[in-house]
Amino acid sequence: MIKKAKILFIDDSENDVILLSYSLKEIIQNLESHRVDDLESLKKQLKKEIWDLIIIDNILPTLSLDKAIGLLKERKIKTPIVCVSGVDFPESKKLCADKIVEAFVLKDEREKFVSTIEKILKQKE
Repeated sequence: MIKKAKILFIDDSENDVILLSYSLKEIIQNLESHRVDDLESLKKQLKKEIWDLIIIDNILPTLSLDKAIGLLKERKIKTPIVCVSGVDFPESKKLCADKIVEAFVLKDEREKFVSTIEKILKQKE
């Protein structure tokens, strides 16, 4: 079990973030998380905190994956990134694979999501 982790969610759905966070409670004792869904909020959180992991929904109405990744690259953020999606579009997988992300996971694949996050966070320990 991982003792503590700080995760930044870039996601437009508060309900999805709640469900994903709940799934992570089985592997993380003390989970601190925050959700943003626009570029300005993302900038503020990157200034305010150092995150152990960033989880990005690949389709956001107010912030593109390209802009979010571009900001992370511009600021030289070394935090691991996982791209999540509610839909299994081949284009989504390719878009995430072409970026600096550790993994692409569907939101409804709970076991794969949890094991992917656990593997990434354990590598950071």
